[in-house]
Amino acid sequence: MKGITPVIAIIILLLITVSLAGMGWTYISQYAGGLTAYQIDIVDSFCIGSGEVRIIVKNIGTGGIDVSEISVTNFTTGAQITTETWNVVVIGEQETSTMSHSCSGDCRYRLHGGAGIAKTVILNC
Repeated sequence: MKGITPVIAIIILLLITVSLAGMGWTYISQYAGGLTAYQIDIVDSFCIGSGEVRIIVKNIGTGGIDVSEISVTNFTTGAQITTETWNVVVIGEQETSTMSHSCSGDCRYRLHGGAGIAKTVILNC
């Protein structure tokens, strides 16, 4: 009995290599796409009158962000802030939204949207 000819062996090895490369590319594309889909940036932050903070947030990712997915914490204490209000429910791609919160004195916030890097805002109202 004869074994597999060298030409057929090379073809089989090439097919295996191409399939593994395709699976690797698919995995990396999905992983990288998830990292860039939810990115936020701080456009501006300011105080209105005494005790109200406004933070304008821009979605710089590739998909819409539900504002409930944006984690807002008190930078000083680390406590989660749940009393903030937003002017929209979903921030579309390349769109902005304004967050309002009551605060007086030294107001420090950390906003984290999805897989993006946390953004810090420090105001003295």
